[in-house]
Amino acid sequence: MPNIIEITDFHAPELDPYARLTQNQLRNRLEPEKGIFIAESPKVIARALDAGYKPVSLLMERKQITGPAAGILSRCGDAPVYTADREMLAELTGFELTRGVLCAFRRPAPRPVEELCKNARRVAVLEGIVDSTNVGAIFRSAAALNMDAVLINPSCCDPLCRRAVRVSMGTVFQVPWATLGDSPADWPEAGMARLHALGFKTAAMALDSRVTHDELQDLRERTEAKRAEVAKLQEELDRASAQARHDPLTGSLNRKGLDEAVEREIARARRLGSSLCLALLDVDNFKTINDRLGHAGGDAALVHLAQVTREVMRPQDLLARYGGEEFVIVLPDTTVEAGVAAMTRLQRELTTRFFLQGTEKVLITFSAGVAQLSDSESATDAIGMPDHGAIVWDEVIGFGVTMIAAPAGWEWVLAGFVLFRLFDVLKPWPISWFDRRIHGGLGIMLDDLIAGLFALACMQLLAHW
Repeated sequence: MPNIIEITDFHAPELDPYARLTQNQLRNRLEPEKGIFIAESPKVIARALDAGYKPVSLLMERKQITGPAAGILSRCGDAPVYTADREMLAELTGFELTRGVLCAFRRPAPRPVEELCKNARRVAVLEGIVDSTNVGAIFRSAAALNMDAVLINPSCCDPLCRRAVRVSMGTVFQVPWATLGDSPADWPEAGMARLHALGFKTAAMALDSRVTHDELQDLRERTEAKRAEVAKLQEELDRASAQARHDPLTGSLNRKGLDEAVEREIARARRLGSSLCLALLDVDNFKTINDRLGHAGGDAALVHLAQVTREVMRPQDLLARYGGEEFVIVLPDTTVEAGVAAMTRLQRELTTRFFLQGTEKVLITFSAGVAQLSDSESATDAIGMPDHGAIVWDEVIGFGVTMIAAPAGWEWVLAGFVLFRLFDVLKPWPISWFDRRIHGGLGIMLDDLIAGLFALACMQLLAHW
């Protein structure tokens, strides 16, 4: 009975053979008994099963379960079958699956050359063929020519790599093969002597095998040098790409990195039907911190906040610096209630971990809002949402208070506006007192209302002067 498992987490270790392990890691030279190879398409997988290979697991497009691949499922016993739609599987593996099916098989134990050649009359020896496509094509030709066996020298591509298996159409499971030696030194002299001792005669080969071998060795060395150069360039490119997406001060994502992360998480949330929340943090009284400690101290305070946030939040949560003292936290698989609880937990942690600047202890607090993304919101909508219109209405009401009993005339309108804006921006006492202690919408409303009352008093003094 097939064990069908829906894919929900790309990082699950059981998906490593399909998503993250290299060919060398799959082969596992140090522990051959744990080695794995990947077969692709129902026909190739069926030939592997016919040859007695043992399946470890399958990766299958959802529609294939009851479609063309249904026949091989009945032959795989209780091997787990990981499934998803075509697009998700392509995202996981990095390529489009041929006929929508992959199967991980346990590698067979290596066969000794002497055993393989005991009753063989004709064998083909592959020397230094590093292209997996060519290896697969040669195995098809060997099957068509009724070769008794194929021997590969140590510098050849592995016949059980995924592409070679696919190109061979499964003939690598039909034509017996073995590796002739363990290192490049075992070929050609030692390998040829070994075959001659088994009674074989050379039917065809390069006219000057030594020259060919030397050229191959030179090509291999140049290939390795180029590969190392490409790896170094890729590493530098990855480093530059990471720098372009991260804030140099705090190490968190910058705006560009945030946009990409939110877009990616929105796609994931919609694919899995999970919730996604964004939390916006604004450091309280950051101007005061800058004025007291200097800009270097303010920068160090932001670094402290980012460090504590990363330690408190989950590994899958993403921190980004939105601008100045504003930060955004991306919270996958999180409801609004859970997001608010997470922000409360972070604030509590900050109250126990003071920021130290020299001998001075600084308590860093923040105002935060948490929102859950709706199904119709895009990444731009989620991050670039404008301020709520009520903030504007608070200012309109404050200015209205200023002008309640003002005399008629445009000069008084202008004077009222200037007075209201001066009190609203400069925030003298007690406006500053409310500003420090009351945050959010209520604080904004009180600021504007008190500023309007102060401006009203000044207008009345001017009117009766």
